Amino acid sequence: MKQVVTAINLMFVAIFSLPASADMEQTLAEMSAVTQQQQQQIQMQQGQYQQQQEEQERYREQHQQYTPAVPPPVYYSAFAVDPESRKYGGAWNYTDSSSALAAAEDSCAQESHSNQCVSRWTRDRFIAVAISTDNRIVRMATSNSFPEADETAIKDCSKAGGNDCETVLVLDNTTGPVELKWGALAYDPDTQKMAAVRNHNTRVKALAAVEQSCNSKNCWTIAFQQRYAAMAVGPDKKVSYATSNISMNDAENEAQKVCHRLSNSKTCPVVVKGTASGE
Repeated sequence: MKQVVTAINLMFVAIFSLPASADMEQTLAEMSAVTQQQQQQIQMQQGQYQQQQEEQERYREQHQQYTPAVPPPVYYSAFAVDPESRKYGGAWNYTDSSSALAAAEDSCAQESHSNQCVSRWTRDRFIAVAISTDNRIVRMATSNSFPEADETAIKDCSKAGGNDCETVLVLDNTTGPVELKWGALAYDPDTQKMAAVRNHNTRVKALAAVEQSCNSKNCWTIAFQQRYAAMAVGPDKKVSYATSNISMNDAENEAQKVCHRLSNSKTCPVVVKGTASGE
């Protein structure tokens, strides 16, 4: 009797277990389908997000590419000088040329008490003013390089018929005007007399002053516009010189190097030195 009951129970369990297994498979299949749909939606959302990011990046690149750059500010400077008195007026860091030129001319007229001021404006950094020794010819040149402005001004002055043209003034658009004074050195190797002068407006005046101070026919002389100058003498009494805008020590060393070559000697003491301007 127990065996029959057990068999009946097993049949009952088996019969009623079949629908449960089918439901489970269907449920799993439905869950799998849902999961695939979710994955597809996620992939679709990720693709849309990536596309949006790429579009934003392209927009930023185009915006940066076509946005015009802000130009740097342009500043003007001007110089005006009276050739006779060599009084001058300068203006710099102006935002327009007309204002700069008017300011320079007004300043020159007040300083020189004259209406003969020659003027020029520029956007370059430097204006160099060259004047002939007789004050008849004035030429100005501009450049972002001082040596170029200096050379051009002297060349233009000479072409215009000026004698011994010299650059006497320079306007730096960042710092203002500078007067280029002349200094001179003299040395007599026989008598060992020496002289140094500075703050002269022309080379001719500087040489005349130093020759008078040395007061000897055998004086070796030089005139210079650089900041520093030095003379050295060798055992053979040959006099050498050098100039420098760096330091007096640099001018002395260079003068001795020249002396070493010319006199073929290591004994070349510095005998006189000086500056083009100063107290």
